[in-house]
Amino acid sequence: MFPYYLLIGASLAGAPLPLQRSRFRWGYLLAMGLACWLLASFRYVTGFDYRFYESAFQSISASGLGGADWSEPGYLLLNWAVFLIGGDYRIFLLVFHFILTALVFVWIGRYSQAPWLSVFLFLTLQHFALSMNFLRQAMAAAIAEGTGGELRLEAPFVTWSKADIVAEGLTLGVPYELTWSCYEGGAAPCGACATCIDRAAAFAANHVEDPALKG
Repeated sequence: MFPYYLLIGASLAGAPLPLQRSRFRWGYLLAMGLACWLLASFRYVTGFDYRFYESAFQSISASGLGGADWSEPGYLLLNWAVFLIGGDYRIFLLVFHFILTALVFVWIGRYSQAPWLSVFLFLTLQHFALSMNFLRQAMAAAIAEGTGGELRLEAPFVTWSKADIVAEGLTLGVPYELTWSCYEGGAAPCGACATCIDRAAAFAANHVEDPALKG
């Protein structure tokens, strides 16, 4: 947490600077951008519950472009490009955060009337809130420390689409007729709520009718 407080303080320290001058403006943004990039990259590489980035990278590397889910083509192609140059998921995170941070700070430099305030809002409303995610990180850290590393949180399907999950279940012979997803909570799925529609679409993508909605 302390490095984030330092960054927030540094963003506020830009208020008295003559940021209307191009040299000061871009110097300030370059320094803050590099700090945000390195901190975000380190945070994601070392976080307890961000290991799904590693599994996603390994999955894309193993399956190649032909066997991958193209629902997020930019993310897929960036993973694949890093793999082709011999990098691992840590290099992917460095590249990903560099691109994201560069886009944000270039936009601030070109369009913001008060760059220090834009950086402050970026840190507090986006970077700080989403990158740290205090509760999730605290829970994962407490589990890891409290069990001596014997227990950890796993999310094996976090990078899978609903259609991919249905396909895997069909392969394994999951009795889908005994399961359903429905917001109504009744004895049978309503077939009209958002989760019922999403589930039916996942089955349709596999050219199969949702057995829970038959009859």
